[in-house]
Amino acid sequence: MARVEPVERLHGWKAIAAFLGRDERTVKRWEGARGLPVRRIPGGGRAAVWADTAELRRWLGGPGEAVIVEAPPTRPDRRWAIAATAGVVLVGAGVAGVLLRPRHAREPGGSPDVEAYADDPPAQALYMRAVLAWDSRTPTGLANAVRDLTEVIRRHPERAEGYAKLADCYLLLREFGVMPQGEAYDRAEVAAREAIRIDPKAANALRALAFIRFWWRADPGALDLFKRALDAQPQSIQTRQWYANALSARGLHREALAQFRAARRLEPGDVSLSAAEAGARATAGDVAGATRDIRQLAEVYPQSISVHRTAALIALTAGDAAGFLRDSEIEAALRSDSPRVAALRTAHAAFDRGGRKAMFAAMARAEAEGRKGGRGSAVMTAYYWALAGDAGQARRWLAEARSAKEPDLIYLPSLRELIALQA
Repeated sequence: MARVEPVERLHGWKAIAAFLGRDERTVKRWEGARGLPVRRIPGGGRAAVWADTAELRRWLGGPGEAVIVEAPPTRPDRRWAIAATAGVVLVGAGVAGVLLRPRHAREPGGSPDVEAYADDPPAQALYMRAVLAWDSRTPTGLANAVRDLTEVIRRHPERAEGYAKLADCYLLLREFGVMPQGEAYDRAEVAAREAIRIDPKAANALRALAFIRFWWRADPGALDLFKRALDAQPQSIQTRQWYANALSARGLHREALAQFRAARRLEPGDVSLSAAEAGARATAGDVAGATRDIRQLAEVYPQSISVHRTAALIALTAGDAAGFLRDSEIEAALRSDSPRVAALRTAHAAFDRGGRKAMFAAMARAEAEGRKGGRGSAVMTAYYWALAGDAGQARRWLAEARSAKEPDLIYLPSLRELIALQA
């Protein structure tokens, strides 16, 4: 059945480029080379252009479910709903940005994405479309990628590439969609292990398995598996970024920033990389510089989920509760995660009434409540209570996290407020 999608018009190349997460020169090239749906204002010349966001999303996702474009009578309300922030603070797990050119296709000597399924052009077309949609970091793009990869695997169950990329999709769906973490990690692990069974040296699958072991199994030894994946594919931007995120989460700031620098030399214009590096720099102590850089990224890429998630993290690190709320609400709206919207609506009201400590106390209570439904975290409940100034509650929930052996314990070296409680 066709679904109804409201239209928002973007006026000018700058706005269109920001929505797509690329520079103006790139999207102008896409108009001619890839049929990007851009329209011109009569009599306005080539520079006077506009585009509908619904058409851009449909172009990104490729053929699929029909979309009825329904223009609203007025401009949508831009007061974003507020997101809950268990995932905001934990930027180490983030994989950010809206990048439409498949990242692996531009890694020299890296992933075999551009060569995969070359002997079967229809399967290769599906696979490359899936890579493009995966790289969008949007719920619709990721859902389309899963659909196409499932068909590729059906046609070629004996090949590793489809399984490895499917694992990557599930890892992003827990962050950029609303798939529950447990389900996403379980599906990703099944796909990654199947790829490794077929090809024990499949670098992308090794990277996905390292991600799962680190962030879901709370296994610091996964850093060695990241290193194996990087040794197998040293030009992989994605592997360097995920490895750097993990190093940062463990408090290995010098090593993390070195990996970010190496990745930036490979792809200096990558929005995902820039956002993640800014978050790591803030965690390492350069809060002022990271704040400046992430604010510039937010101005240029206002539709990037990860840019706003990282901006919220950096604001939190800087003690800027209002900025934290502002970027959290944008991130929530972009993700369309209703439970998080409701949770932080309460937190925002608490902030208005009682300030920063009241806000974090409300967030701690919401996190504890969410834990009953498998969404919350005892580690994050402890962290919010620490930020609220209630050391007793923070210690209680940290003990609960240890008793439950929560995966989020992997973050402790980067959460200074909880480290102080253990001194």
